[in-house]
Amino acid sequence: MNKLSKLDKKKVIKYLFLAGKIGCIVLYILGLNRGIKKKKWGLFGFIALIHISETFIIGIKTGVENGNDKIKSAICTLLFGFTWWLPIKMGWNK
Repeated sequence: MNKLSKLDKKKVIKYLFLAGKIGCIVLYILGLNRGIKKKKWGLFGFIALIHISETFIIGIKTGVENGNDKIKSAICTLLFGFTWWLPIKMGWNK
């Protein structure tokens, strides 16, 4: 039996999604920095566009179906994208 199979899979998934959330914030900060300093808003715009579309396509619906209010669901999806709503949808957040 390898060491990875001994780890609690739920814990591994939790840490992967946490790393993804941190990565989203880092990309937003890098995109803002690049936009402000170099007037190149592509990275920030791309991330914002993806997260805005996710918010209205699946984020709010998933959050509300799982006991969150619309505002929290919208804000969390805008900030973190699928790293927020996918664990909820799959039941991994419990």
